[in-house]
Amino acid sequence: MVYCALSHCKVSLGDALGKRQEATAPAAKAPAASVYDRKRGGAGAAAGSDGSDKSTQDVIAWIRTLPENHVPEKVREELVCVVEQERMDGNRFSEYVLTVPPELCPPRNALKLKAGWKNVLAEAAHSVICRANLDYAAAQPKKAVAMNC
Repeated sequence: MVYCALSHCKVSLGDALGKRQEATAPAAKAPAASVYDRKRGGAGAAAGSDGSDKSTQDVIAWIRTLPENHVPEKVREELVCVVEQERMDGNRFSEYVLTVPPELCPPRNALKLKAGWKNVLAEAAHSVICRANLDYAAAQPKKAVAMNC
């Protein structure tokens, strides 16, 4: 129960927030489920399971932005060569980053590479959810709240 200081009345939290409204767009539900599954260790737990819309040039640009203490310059350039030769988009790079050969990228750096790419995928998933929330909010009629004292 929530107590209203102005009117000294009891209001349940459910009454205060109103009915929960579901998103009407099915595309808005799918990314939320995959993010939830990934956090719980479900089917979407692998780093590349939900894919990426990144192009080859986007992947290369991301690799080049990695700091020196995460991935040394020589290793970065070798990764760029592999991505260019194989023409890896975000989906293929997601698979590749899980099995980077140790002779190309030392294990310590490979872990940081995986963690960084996982952040890129999570950021993309979160931006999809945010866009869906914005679209949903824009489609809803504006509500005003009246306060009676």
